[in-house]
Amino acid sequence: HFRPTDSAIKMHTLLDLRGYIPAFIRSTTALKDDVSIRDHIVDRGYLDFDRFYRIHLAGAFFLTRAKRNLDARRCSLCNRRLGGEVSFTCPRCGMLVCENKCWDFERCRCRLCEQNRVPILPAEGRWWARHFGARSPLGRCQVCAATAQAADLRVCAKCGRPQCRSCWDYTNGQCSRCQWIVADLPAPLKEYVVAPPENS
Repeated sequence: HFRPTDSAIKMHTLLDLRGYIPAFIRSTTALKDDVSIRDHIVDRGYLDFDRFYRIHLAGAFFLTRAKRNLDARRCSLCNRRLGGEVSFTCPRCGMLVCENKCWDFERCRCRLCEQNRVPILPAEGRWWARHFGARSPLGRCQVCAATAQAADLRVCAKCGRPQCRSCWDYTNGQCSRCQWIVADLPAPLKEYVVAPPENS
């Protein structure tokens, strides 16, 4: 009996993938599970990894439907399963990374972009002229100490502190002294750069 008030039968069917004719059929009561009939039958509820491993060792492959609540996301750098963990999408390269070792909280980028100094601000001179004005002919970058002759210095619109283009990019378009943020940041970067309070 299936339920006290219902009756049911089950028809276990194995289809030949090369055609539409069943290769195996057996009728049983509704309470009979599929695995006890044929060992290689797999369903979304069967998370028997010993059976999966035997299939793998036989040189075969298997497909199983994912459950609705499955979270198969993995960190793009360390391949760690993210599941319910905190993760970040790097604004510079777009990779999804974990907070464990692959995200730089101070610089708001993934470890790979930090190591390789991947730029994010536009390279075209018109963008820099529109937001910072003309290139500064004198002085030094107040972050890396590069001279105006060796680097393209641009001054902060709020405090006048000069920084080279490379350092403006490295600080995500934010002044290292007054925390002023350049307008028109790339969209992926805006959610990570926070403006200081007005009274600071």
